[in-house]
Order: sequence, then C-alpha cells, then structure tokens
Amino acid sequence: MKNAILRRLLLGRRLARVEQKKRLYDEPRTPSEIVDHQIERFNAVWEKCWQTIPFYRHWRETHRLPKAIQQPGDLDGFPVLTKAVLQAHEDLVFQGGKIRDSISTGGSTGVPTRFPVDLGHRDDEYASLYAARAWWGVEPLDDTVLF
Repeated sequence: MKNAILRRLLLGRRLARVEQKKRLYDEPRTPSEIVDHQIERFNAVWEKCWQTIPFYRHWRETHRLPKAIQQPGDLDGFPVLTKAVLQAHEDLVFQGGKIRDSISTGGSTGVPTRFPVDLGHRDDEYASLYAARAWWGVEPLDDTVLF
C-alpha cells in the first residue's frame, strides 16, 4: 500500500515514461520501421530546437540546414557541432540567461561545457535506466544494491 501511494504521488510521470520506453522494445521492428521512427523523432526534436532555441535558429540559418530530413543520409549535410562552437555561442544557447538548468562536462579537455536541460531531462534518464533494468527484472522502487 505504501509503495503504491509513493509510486503514484512521487513517480507517476516517471513511471509512465518507463512504461512508454519499455513498449518501444515490446514489438519487433523491421530495419525500415526503425529508420522511419528515427527520422520521425529526429524531425520532431530538430523542429522544436530551431523554432524555440535561438542558437539552433542561428545554426540552421548560418548553415542553410533543412527544416526536416527525409532520410538518414541527409544528416551528412549538417556540420559537426563541437564543444568549442557551443562555448563560443553560450549566450544564444542559454538565451541570455533565460535558461538556468544545465548539465556539464567535467572539463577533462580544458574548459567545462554546459548543456541546457529541460524539466523532463531527469525523467527521461530515469525512464531509460529502468527500461534497461526491466530486461533483468528490476523495476522502479525495487530494493537494489549498486556496487
């Protein structure tokens, strides 16, 4: 009973994402279906990026990138986005301080690089982690020991 209440109140959104991720692996997909899914997901994320994040709007316009791709090979026309580019355009990436949530590299190559994250980032990490653990019978809130 206590576990059920905890699950519903504290982890409802995360648990729903875990189930959604697990369903991605439930049905076998053909290579063509996988590619179609990847193109669909890329286009959805890419559109959100260039429409809402000034850096990606700048990047798309500067490099004359398409609004969407039709096949994976279309990505060959995209320039490599490096840490140095992100560091040089940090003001655009973080929208002049509007975005505050970020993750950071350790800076092993010199200067740490910050990457913005949205509120769903941690939920997505959690969902991916438990979708993989589910293959071994480990579910959220199971007692576990990590070494």
